[in-house]
Amino acid sequence: MMSRKLLPLIALLLVLLFTNMWLAYRYTLLKRELVAIEEHQNRLLEENKRIIAALSILRSPQVVIPRAQQRYIFDLLDQDRIIQIEKPLLLDESTQP
Repeated sequence: MMSRKLLPLIALLLVLLFTNMWLAYRYTLLKRELVAIEEHQNRLLEENKRIIAALSILRSPQVVIPRAQQRYIFDLLDQDRIIQIEKPLLLDESTQP
């Protein structure tokens, strides 16, 4: 009599034990996947930093001007030959006579 009452309890314990093992296995797989994704993200961030640094170097006048001179074959003017023209200031209608 007692064994018939224990049989469902033992079956339930076995099912719970199997479920626990399966969940632990799934957790381990997901954790490995997450670590791989984080490593990939870190590699991409480092590559992005290197690209930004390279772009900032390429955008500097010390690099752009010689490349432009070489590609488009021109010489820079002396600073004393450059004339700057400023846009005249527009007066508000309220300040005009």
